[in-house]
Amino acid sequence: MNMWVALSLLLAFLIAIGVLVSIFESLPAGQVAAPLASVTVATAGLFIFFKKSKN
Repeated sequence: MNMWVALSLLLAFLIAIGVLVSIFESLPAGQVAAPLASVTVATAGLFIFFKKSKN
């Protein structure tokens, strides 16, 4: 599987979890959005870093 596809699926999964949590209102939207944004940025940054260091 292409690494970009895997990263896209991971990010889509994280967003889906955030949407489900906010729909059921078990946590406020801000408490869901902040960790999801952090994980998204960290995942994309690490992926790009390792992709560039590999070449």
